[in-house]
Amino acid sequence: MHLPGRLFQAKLPFSGTDVQIKNPEQAINNGIALVTEDRKSLGLFLQLSVKTNASIANLGKFSSAGVLHQKMETKVVSDYIEQLQIKTPGIDAVVENTKRWESAKGHPR
Repeated sequence: MHLPGRLFQAKLPFSGTDVQIKNPEQAINNGIALVTEDRKSLGLFLQLSVKTNASIANLGKFSSAGVLHQKMETKVVSDYIEQLQIKTPGIDAVVENTKRWESAKGHPR
């Protein structure tokens, strides 16, 4: 059982690398993401856009001094769409493909 504030150690099966995870950012940077059992009610903001859902976990990377850099956000999310081969009518569309968008939210950058 993992307790909040405690070190989590794991061996990544795909690389065989030992990692020590101290916070969610380190987990994301190591390709580890939480995928909730009920993605629609716990993992996504269904009323918001694909872009917002994909970038919300990494807003610190798209902003400075409280200002969101929308061009950078749009570029990164566009890359997610391409890399993860997500089918969507557009970056500003309401979320449709929950499994793939949950992956994009945890995608390291």
